[in-house]
Amino acid sequence: MTPASDLQRPAPVEPAPPAPQRRALRLVWLVGRPAAAARWPDAIRPAPSHEDVELVLDLVRDAGWTVRVTLHDPTHDVDVDVDRAAIPAPRVHIDGPLIALDVPGTLSLNARADRVRYASARAPEAIGLPGGRYRVDRFEIDLDAFA
Repeated sequence: MTPASDLQRPAPVEPAPPAPQRRALRLVWLVGRPAAAARWPDAIRPAPSHEDVELVLDLVRDAGWTVRVTLHDPTHDVDVDVDRAAIPAPRVHIDGPLIALDVPGTLSLNARADRVRYASARAPEAIGLPGGRYRVDRFEIDLDAFA
C-alpha cells in the first residue's frame, strides 16, 4: 500500500481562455439627431450642427456569434450600447465581387467589397427608433472571419 503522502495530485485543469473576439462586419446607418435624442434623451444631446447620429451594428465572432448595436454621437463622442444578443452563424455567399449575407431575423445584406447595395435589419425597429428608412453610411467586412 502506498502512503497518501506519496500520491501525486493531478494538476488542476485550467479553463480554456475565451476565444478572441473578431469583428466580422460593421454596418453604420445615419439617424437624425432628433429621433435619437427622443429615444435616448440622457445620452444624445442637441448639437448646433444637427449632425446625424450613427447607428452601428457589429457582427462579432468569438466562441459563437453576437450582434452588438451601438449608437454613436460623433459631435459629443458618446457611445450608447443599446443591444447585444447571441445569433446563429451568418450565411454568407460570395460570387466574384458580390457578397450576400443573411442572419435570419437580424440582417440581410447584399454588397460589393466597396459599398452596400441593399441592407435590411431589425436593429432600428428593435431598439425603438421610429419606423422608416435609414441610409447606410458605410460598412466594413472581414470575409476571413466567416471562414
